[in-house]
Amino acid sequence: MKELDFEKTVARLKAKNLDYTGRTIPFHNGINREAKIELFYISQLTDRAALTESIVKPLVAHCSSTRKPIDAQTAVDSVIYADNCRLESDAGQIEEFILSGMVVILFSNDSQYIVVNFKKVERRAISSP
Repeated sequence: MKELDFEKTVARLKAKNLDYTGRTIPFHNGINREAKIELFYISQLTDRAALTESIVKPLVAHCSSTRKPIDAQTAVDSVIYADNCRLESDAGQIEEFILSGMVVILFSNDSQYIVVNFKKVERRAISSP
């Protein structure tokens, strides 16, 4: 199990330049320092409307309205709205999660990260015979 080094992990994911989409949300970590949340996902595999409503908006609202630090556990317990999410700490699995269509949320002040299942499910209408 590899421990998460936030800066190295983010730099590695961005350098790969695959089809990853990233989003950075800055926040105050309570010690007069700015910290960051990084979201990674593949837009073609992700339900972006659900991602925006259930994760991005609540995180941005929380980070802009409070000076309290946020970590992965706090986000899962009281900020994001997702029923299919879990905490992980093995940095070696991050890329695998992203490639399988999951959203990965990294915190600069936490060794744990969040994996959320917002896989896009394509549906076709059934035509009449």
